[in-house]
Parts: sequence; C-alpha cells; structure tokens
Amino acid sequence: MRGKRMHMFWFVARSKIALGFLIVFIVLVGNATVNMYGRYMEAKARADRAAEELALLEERKTRLTADLERLGTPRGTEEELRKRFNVAAEGEKVIVIVDPKASRQKNEDVRTESVWRRIVNFFTFER
Repeated sequence: MRGKRMHMFWFVARSKIALGFLIVFIVLVGNATVNMYGRYMEAKARADRAAEELALLEERKTRLTADLERLGTPRGTEEELRKRFNVAAEGEKVIVIVDPKASRQKNEDVRTESVWRRIVNFFTFER
C-alpha cells in the first residue's frame, strides 16, 4: 500500500496541472517578496533621512542654547547689539573700514563714464 501511495504522489507531482499550480505559487511568492523588499528599502531611506534631520536639529539646538546663554549676560547682549546695529556706547566712536579695492573699482566706473552718459543715466529710470 505504501508503494501505491508513493506512485500516486509522483504521478500527481509530474502532472502538468500540478506543475502549473507550482509555477503560479512561486510567481506569487516571488512577487510578494519583491514588494516587501521595496517597502523595506523605502522605509530604510526614510529612517536615514529622519536620522540626518535629527542630527541637524540637535546641532541647531546646541547652537541656539549657547547663543541664549551668551545673550543672557549683559556682555553678550552688548556684543549682539554692537554687531547687529553697528552702535557704540556713549563716548565711543565708530570706525568703518572700507575695502580699498572695492572703493577704487567704484571710482574707476564713475570716471570712465562720459558726461553725456552720466546725464542720460540720470534721466533714465531703469527697473
């Protein structure tokens, strides 16, 4: 009886219908595997981007915390006011240092224009 069952198993396993079902099953499982791998790669890319963003935000937090601590002192507040608004304390004078190359270039541009060109430029309103 056991031999008959084995013979029947091999007969069914070799049939074209069984082979068709096996191929369909393999294709479906392969498709599911490929889809799952694609989702895994997308999730991994999102996790990597989130980790990078978290690192940038933590760095920004430490910078802002340090700035906040610095601005909490009178000296830090004074530094920031001087830097942003170019102000001086009472009795001090402000000295503005101009790059000589930039001012020389500007002066050369003015000198090279003819009188007529300057008059035309004065009356034309370019946007």
